[in-house]
Amino acid sequence: MNIEIKDEELVKAIEALAREQGKEVNETIEELLSFSINNGLSVLLLKRLEYAIAEVIIPKLDTTLVNTYAARHQILNMHADILQSPERAEAINAAAGEIGQELVFGGEDEEAENGN
Repeated sequence: MNIEIKDEELVKAIEALAREQGKEVNETIEELLSFSINNGLSVLLLKRLEYAIAEVIIPKLDTTLVNTYAARHQILNMHADILQSPERAEAINAAAGEIGQELVFGGEDEEAENGN
């Protein structure tokens, strides 16, 4: 297949690039086209990824977060009803939150600080 490039300045630039690289003009053009096509595909894939993050993943995370807070408040209300003391329910909730933080994040930090 033969492709004609009508822009003389572009032809001169490609020829100069080929000479500089010590390659044939056709080989240089193939590399440039391959690079351009790969970049175009990468941009399309990144746009798909951006859409997935913005339109699918973040809304699902937001919904999960809202549901988590709602469930937590319902549980706190049940604790208050069962224990007949909102203060005690809040204290239990705070202690449970601290234990969860330590289990998830605390162990690694303590081990890193102790050099283990």
